[in-house]
Amino acid sequence: MQKEMMLEFPMPVMNRQELHRELNISYALLDRAYRVKGQTFAWKTNPSSRGTIEFDTAGFKKWLITQCGI
Repeated sequence: MQKEMMLEFPMPVMNRQELHRELNISYALLDRAYRVKGQTFAWKTNPSSRGTIEFDTAGFKKWLITQCGI
């Protein structure tokens, strides 16, 4: 089985807390991905306040594969 096939997300869009809680992805990695200049897979629900960070899991998976060699 290919390594990239082992990483499956339960929903197409998940927030930072869900990714950490359900898939045990570290907050540090999620924050790093969110802060990458020019990325298009993560956004804040309300940028003017303390909105939650949402991730398009397909785009996040592609980023993980290229950055972490998953």
